[in-house]
Amino acid sequence: MRRALLLVDVQNDFLPPRGALAVSQGDTILPHVYRLLDEGEWAIVLASQDYHPSRHISFASRWPGGKPFTTQTTQHPRTQRQIRQELWPDHCVQGTPGCELERGVQERLDERQRCDGSDSCIIIQKGTDVDLDAYSAFAVPLTEQDAGSDPAHSTLARLINDADVEQIVVVGLALDFCVRQSVSDAVKARKALGKQWDIVVVREAVKSVNPDQERSVTEDLQAQGVRFLGVQDLLPA
Repeated sequence: MRRALLLVDVQNDFLPPRGALAVSQGDTILPHVYRLLDEGEWAIVLASQDYHPSRHISFASRWPGGKPFTTQTTQHPRTQRQIRQELWPDHCVQGTPGCELERGVQERLDERQRCDGSDSCIIIQKGTDVDLDAYSAFAVPLTEQDAGSDPAHSTLARLINDADVEQIVVVGLALDFCVRQSVSDAVKARKALGKQWDIVVVREAVKSVNPDQERSVTEDLQAQGVRFLGVQDLLPA
């Protein structure tokens, strides 16, 4: 079976103990992510990277009186419809150490590229528009939305489609935000493209910002046809 591994935002700013927006126990996913990279057989490995400009719309510091972990109402810069914007501490700012992929992950991606070529492992940067947030790895930047913002039009959907995979395996941070949205968008892209992708989330390799929501998020994704499996289920016997 041809499979894609999708790493969602395994970046320093989302990892304890020093990350600006550290997910509690987020570092516990790393041994499992490493093992999947080291032992798994992948047609392609894809890694999303939150890659924000300074004064990004999601930063509480941009809003007068803004406080992290609250929300603001704003307008979509293209459609002008009202949207709810969650506010966070400044994080994953372009050019900062916090924006970088976790060291062990980056080393493994570099090694894969050296051994199998640059097309075997690709980084997808998201959240690059200063006035538009993007949780999903399938998000379409404003500069590429002439054909629409549907996940099926995204760079990530094209890469997965071109790799001719049957299964997409997802790990990363955080389950209740960027992982959830990425997986939901993978489901939408699957339908729009007429594919039969088996979409799998690895239980041990995701963590939530809000652990009390983990069960409801899991149930929501399962209702969309997503499977949750363990690392051992995905590695050669």
